Amino acid sequence: MQDPDRGRRSQRSGRGGCLRPHVDPSKYRGLNRIIVNGVGREAMFGAIYISAGKGTVVRAFLRPGDSGQEKRYDSVADIRAVLKSWAERQRCPG
Repeated sequence: MQDPDRGRRSQRSGRGGCLRPHVDPSKYRGLNRIIVNGVGREAMFGAIYISAGKGTVVRAFLRPGDSGQEKRYDSVADIRAVLKSWAERQRCPG
């Protein structure tokens, strides 16, 4: 069974976690994009793409900090792990 609220939950999970997520109003090939724009030099930056039809996470392009290299993540588990690891290092609430 598909969960139409999954994309909104993905956005809410970053609130209060130093990520400052917001939904990009433009759509790209049937995908919604959540922009991650953290605060400070070591902040997480990038985008998480979510299927507009199914509400499932498709992929993410994330870059940790100003000096980090952007990486592509293709699984929800990998995206969750990198965001959780970064938030723990930054001591972000949430």
